[in-house]
Amino acid sequence: MKLLLDIMRIVKTIIYLPLLLVLLANAQSLSAGYMNGGELLNQCMAYIDAEQKTDNLCPAFISGIANVHNTLVNWGGHRQEWCVPDTLSVDRLVSLVTGDLMKQAPQALIHDANSLTAYSLAKLFPCSQ
Repeated sequence: MKLLLDIMRIVKTIIYLPLLLVLLANAQSLSAGYMNGGELLNQCMAYIDAEQKTDNLCPAFISGIANVHNTLVNWGGHRQEWCVPDTLSVDRLVSLVTGDLMKQAPQALIHDANSLTAYSLAKLFPCSQ
């Protein structure tokens, strides 16, 4: 029985040690996923100015925040913070949120892009009470 337990510990070590090393080695790149408001604003301005609307994360980021919010509201796990019209195009949504981000004080743009986008959406698209 002791031999079996020793073998299981060795197998766990063989499996988990490389995973741990990979995670530690990639810790720097994992933290690189954070984006602040200034970085989002730069992405969105580039998207608006581009003739071809490809290879830019701005529209997916903003519409993703809006869509996740709607999903959480529909599941009953979150209250309605904003009401984006169903007829609004993604390009128009990007334009409006970008305009709102441009009005922010530069020091506010150091905050995370998620929060700033949510704040803009709530300000731009209040739900009628």
